[in-house]
Amino acid sequence: MVVSSVIGKIAKTLANPRLFWQRYTYETLAAKDLQGKVFPIVISAFFAILLFGTALNGMPEMGFPLVFVDVLDKCIMFSLSYFLIGFVEYKLCGFYNDSDYKKVAVFVLIVMLPFFIIYSLLSIFPSLMFVGLGIMVFYILYVMYFGAVHFLKVNDGVVIFVILSTIVLISGIAVALTLHGIVMDFVSVFLG
Repeated sequence: MVVSSVIGKIAKTLANPRLFWQRYTYETLAAKDLQGKVFPIVISAFFAILLFGTALNGMPEMGFPLVFVDVLDKCIMFSLSYFLIGFVEYKLCGFYNDSDYKKVAVFVLIVMLPFFIIYSLLSIFPSLMFVGLGIMVFYILYVMYFGAVHFLKVNDGVVIFVILSTIVLISGIAVALTLHGIVMDFVSVFLG
């Protein structure tokens, strides 16, 4: 029940960030529910879509074992980046207000969801790369801004907070993709 309620709230928040960041408080959600129930469902869906798209577009060159390891490694690295970004965001929020970790973890998950969705869809339709990246960047900034104002209650210096949060998000994703590239170089030597 907790998972379907939270996923419904997250979907509504992504549909209209301005309204639903104000409406939902996520007070009944425990951090263990978020990271033990909701996040695994999100990352499992991401894995399934990414595996389908990568197999569809990369199977002839790579072969299934390498495609599977590639997608599994991406999901592991993006999961680690979620926790890294959440930790850094929690420390960053300490300068602006007294947000608890659960609230920041919900904020980071909702901000990262457009990235997960568009990244997985781009694995199916790689020709839409530039359109998808443009939509993703602007939509993430839109969601992040209203989440900072209405959910995290960052009133003073919200623009600076969004800029710093964007830097943290980009850095976390860049670290994940870099580590993924290093791991895949080693794996391709053994499997390729």
